[in-house]
Amino acid sequence: MERAQAQGVVLGLAIGDALGFPAEFRTREAIIETFGPAGLTDMVGIHDPRWPRRPLILGPSHPPGTYTDDTQMSIALAQGLLDALDQPLDAQLDAVGRRFVTWSDSPQNNRAPGSTCMEGCARLAEGMPWR
Repeated sequence: MERAQAQGVVLGLAIGDALGFPAEFRTREAIIETFGPAGLTDMVGIHDPRWPRRPLILGPSHPPGTYTDDTQMSIALAQGLLDALDQPLDAQLDAVGRRFVTWSDSPQNNRAPGSTCMEGCARLAEGMPWR
């Protein structure tokens, strides 16, 4: 895969993730009730005033077009693999682990990552082997 193609894949992932972010944890019925039968067709914020008050979505009011921790972790994975390109598997996964630890400590990590993910990053930061 060419570099431009790989960048396009990550960009497409981020765009799709940003489109779906406001609908995360909401039912199909709530999405249709709020935005009509076509659902979400444009970028909206997770705290868009058109959403009903429930279910309550906690966290910062990110602007429309914000992607989730899933994209952030996908980027960390890609960067880690690029850091250790053509190296043995253990070196590649150590590099990925370092990127995940860096992400987990970043102020940009404010999009509700799961506790299991954060626990894994904390253990990697403590020096636990990825295996």
